[in-house]
Amino acid sequence: MKKKIWISIFAICIGAGLLTSCSAVSETNDLLFMSSSKSDSMIAPAAMEMTAEMDSEIVNSMERAAFEGGVQFTAAETPNNKVIHTASLEIETKTFDETTSAVTRLCKENGGYAEYSYVSGKGNASGRMHAEYTFRIPSENLDRFIELANEEFTVVSENLSGTDVSGIYYDTEARLVTLRIQQERLNELVKEAAGLEDIIRLNQELTNVEYQIESLSGNLKSWDGQIAYSSVSIRVRYLAELDIGTTETGFGEKIQNTWNTSISALTSIAENVSLMIIFFLPFLTIIAIVITIIIVSVKIHKKRKKKV
Repeated sequence: MKKKIWISIFAICIGAGLLTSCSAVSETNDLLFMSSSKSDSMIAPAAMEMTAEMDSEIVNSMERAAFEGGVQFTAAETPNNKVIHTASLEIETKTFDETTSAVTRLCKENGGYAEYSYVSGKGNASGRMHAEYTFRIPSENLDRFIELANEEFTVVSENLSGTDVSGIYYDTEARLVTLRIQQERLNELVKEAAGLEDIIRLNQELTNVEYQIESLSGNLKSWDGQIAYSSVSIRVRYLAELDIGTTETGFGEKIQNTWNTSISALTSIAENVSLMIIFFLPFLTIIAIVITIIIVSVKIHKKRKKKV
C-alpha cells in the first residue's frame, strides 16, 4: 500500500514538473527521496522500481496538459484573442457644468460606470475649473462611446491602446488544468496514506498546490474584468475667457472677449473689496469707538486745563 502511494506521488511530480517552478520540484523530491527509514543505498533501486511501475495514465494526462499550455494555446493561433483596451480623452469646454453632466450621462448610456471622479472649482467661473474621470466601459461599446464623445464634445487629444494578454492568459489556464489534476490525485493519496509522516507531507504539498490554484484563478478573474470593461480616462478643462487666441476666432470676437474679460475682472475686484469691507467692519467699528473716546477725553482734559 505504502509503495503504491510513493509510486503515485512520483507520477504527479513528473507531470507537474513540466509547468511548475524549481521550488515545487525540490519540495516534491523531498517527499520521494527523504525518509528517515531509508538509507542512501535504497534510493536508487526504489526509484528504478517506481519508474518501471509508474501510473502511465496520470503521466500522459499531465504531459498533455503541459503541451497544451506551452504549444497549443498561443496568441497567434487563437482566434479569440484576449486584449485589454484603454483610452484617454481631453475635453475643453466653455460650459463646464453642462459638459461634466453630459460626460457622466454618456458613460451610463453605454453601460459603463465611474471608477474614479474628481471635480475642482465647479460653479466658479474661473480658468481653474477642471474634472477628471476614470470610466469602465463595456469593451463592445468602447468604439461607440469614443465616437459619440467626439461628436458631442470638443476633444483636443485622444489616445487609444490595447495590450494583448492572450499568451499569458491561456498559459495560466493550462497551468490550472495541470494543478487541478495534481490536486485531485493528491486528495486521493491522502485518503490512501497510512503513515503519519506520509499524511503530513501530502497535506503540505496539497496546500502548496491549492495556493497556486487560488493565485492563478485570481489572475484570470482580474484579466477577465479588464478585458470585459475597458478603462477610459477623461479630463475636462474649462476654456476660460482669458484663453484668448487658443482657438481660431476673428478680431472682432477677440475684442469682445477682451472687453468681457475686463468687465468680469472689474466685477470680481469689486466683489472682493466689498467682502473685505464687510469682513473688517466689526473691527473698524471698535477702532472708531476707541478713537472717538480718546479724542473726547483729550478735549475734556484741555478744557479743564484752560479753566485752571
